[in-house]
Order: sequence, then C-alpha cells, then structure tokens
Amino acid sequence: MGITLEIEYTKNGIKLDKVLSIIDRFTLDFIKILDRLDIKYVLISGYVVLLFGRQRMTEDIDIFLEELDKERLKGLFDALEKDWWLINARSYKMAKMLYGEGSAWRAAKKDTIAPNMEMKNLQNFSASEIR
Repeated sequence: MGITLEIEYTKNGIKLDKVLSIIDRFTLDFIKILDRLDIKYVLISGYVVLLFGRQRMTEDIDIFLEELDKERLKGLFDALEKDWWLINARSYKMAKMLYGEGSAWRAAKKDTIAPNMEMKNLQNFSASEIR
C-alpha cells in the first residue's frame, strides 16, 4: 500500500497536500525571507525528491538564487541576521566574496548547523552544470 500525495500544478508553482516535515518547515521559513525580499530562487537536488515523498537523509537544502546586486545581497544578509547565521561567512564582506566568486554559502537557524541552506548564485553555472 503506497502513500497518496495530492499534487496540483499551477501557473505559479506546485501545490502539495502533505504533512510538513522538519525539513519542509525549515525550507519554508527560508523561502519566506526570499519572497519578502522578492528574490527569485530554484530549489534543487535532494530536497526536491524529499518534497515529493521519497525517503532520503539530507542535512542541506540546495538552492539557486538569482544574481543579486550588492544592495540586494546586503538586504538578504541583514534579513538572515536575526534568526539565522552564515556557517561559512561570518560577515557581509565574506558572504559577498563567496557569492561573487561562485562559491556556495550556507545558512542555518541560530545555534544549529543542520539542516542548512546551501545557496548558490545561478549566474555562476552553465546550462550543462545545471542539468
């Protein structure tokens, strides 16, 4: 007997009828910040299979962010500062450097390490790397 997952495809996304896991709630908390700042994003990799019901161990959520100018990047950094911390970038200057060179930077809720968001600048990847 399998699990039934109700899926609805809309113009603006995909709606799933499921019980939210800890990872789902963590991801939604982060996405709310991106939405509030009007930052476009794409969730990728392992979380996508988790979202659709497959069981798999993961402690990071991979996400591509649109290319952000300095002001928008600073806005994201400032928005995260209250309840989140950047695991590999202790300052805005370090986050800006990592983002600019195409390195991923990771954010987790304060006082935790996992789960965490691994943010990547979409502009630093070619189409062949994304597939």
